[in-house]
Amino acid sequence: MPVVRPIRLCLAALLAAGIAIAPVRAANVETINVPGLGVLEVDSYDAKVVKVDREKRKVWLKGLKGNQYAIPVPPVFGPLDRVKPGNNLRIRFIEGVLTDVSKPKTGTPGLAIDDTVVQGELDGYPADFFARRLVAVTKLVSVDAAKGTASFEGFDHVIHEVKAQAPAVKAALKTMSVGDLVQVTYIEATSIRILS
Repeated sequence: MPVVRPIRLCLAALLAAGIAIAPVRAANVETINVPGLGVLEVDSYDAKVVKVDREKRKVWLKGLKGNQYAIPVPPVFGPLDRVKPGNNLRIRFIEGVLTDVSKPKTGTPGLAIDDTVVQGELDGYPADFFARRLVAVTKLVSVDAAKGTASFEGFDHVIHEVKAQAPAVKAALKTMSVGDLVQVTYIEATSIRILS
């Protein structure tokens, strides 16, 4: 059974496994304008490092109520030698953006066609962000063409809610219905900075 995960409450690129982080302090929200995608919200949280597993590239963070969460950290972040228990991190992430939706070339739901970590290739994104471009065949769980949003179960068995910004993608959503088998392309982006 899939886990429901609102994109704005997760670490988009880092947490493809669907692990959400409870913030140590209230979230800050800013916006950026990404050419071709429009204005996107950037959420940020500060969190305290509890434990680091360099071999498995996982970091455990302490949440607001003292609960701990493990997050995977991809190699694009760099060596984990500089991350130590007690460090405070600032985690910024951009909600998932739907960049394409179409009828699939294959009829196999859950098929991961592409999962690529990209850095510096996404025009308009801040330089310290890394992103994943994901392409999957899936069934739509919800569609709101007026708002330009769609939800679907990703190949990670997590329900992703993404927003279309480009007019062509919004127009394509108007032709889709709940339960349709579709091929989706979406981008999730994250930045991690050590504060202390």
